[in-house]
Amino acid sequence: MPVVSVIMSVNNGEKYLREAVDSILNQSFTNFEFIIINDGSSDDTSRILGSYHDHRIIQINNGKNIGLTASLNRGLVRAKGVYFARQDADDKSHPDRLSIQLEYLQANPHIGMVGSCPWTINEAGERIGQLCFPLTPNFEDPELTTNPFCHGSVVIRHSVLDLAGGYREFYKVSQDHDLWRRLSEHCKLVNLNRPLYDLRVHQESISRTRNTEQIASRQVVLELSRQRQSKGIDDFGLPYQGKWDERLTTTRIHRNMRSYRAYIRAYCNNVGRRGIAKRLMWLSFSLILLPTNRLSLSLKQHHVNIWAYRLRSLN
Repeated sequence: MPVVSVIMSVNNGEKYLREAVDSILNQSFTNFEFIIINDGSSDDTSRILGSYHDHRIIQINNGKNIGLTASLNRGLVRAKGVYFARQDADDKSHPDRLSIQLEYLQANPHIGMVGSCPWTINEAGERIGQLCFPLTPNFEDPELTTNPFCHGSVVIRHSVLDLAGGYREFYKVSQDHDLWRRLSEHCKLVNLNRPLYDLRVHQESISRTRNTEQIASRQVVLELSRQRQSKGIDDFGLPYQGKWDERLTTTRIHRNMRSYRAYIRAYCNNVGRRGIAKRLMWLSFSLILLPTNRLSLSLKQHHVNIWAYRLRSLN
């Protein structure tokens, strides 16, 4: 049985794919399985993956694009390792990455996840800087609103991941930030103060192409986290430290999800609007979140055009 399950999803990632795959196959720690999900790629991704004949590689072909979050959950279902490691298809892991992170986790059983402070590299693979994340993020600190981990650099105990419930497929982006906050409700999460990973910065990266959606999704992540801490459960039915509320039915959870999707859609379509949109912001979110009776101040502080939302809600 493999000790580590490394999971990577790729959609039309031919440009940097071989670098990413080779960086895992060349790890000094070798007892792993490498689960690669081809998420409906239409470029040369399939041919590149087919050129590898390493027995540690397990390929999953989605047939059509289902998105990163759902693809990662498909990989988790197949994973057999004691630990789960991530790798993005446009980044690179340093040769001793898995060895160092596993050694740390084995020496610190109270730690559930370990990340890294990666180098940032450009399209040519040249180092352009380093990301300095907090080494021991405190998720109860209201000032911690950004994502304190590099998704592709983490290694997680599978037992803790099972407690948190994997990735929530509601999120198309920021699924990692949501997972970190749920994991932190069961264990401590840390970053190592050393670069074990190269994070590539380029024009097609999610942080650039879907930045507005990330901002809106992050507000939902923070709101649900606050709900779990203050009320024992969030609008999506996830309990905080095992506290369930039987009144939160499946129908109500789905209704809540539709409300939050409406918020993200409205924010993405209307960010930057001024004038009457800004003045009617409070009323707009009263309408959007009315079914849940959750009028979160953190969500209502964003600028959304109420009239655009009302028209779209009819579709």
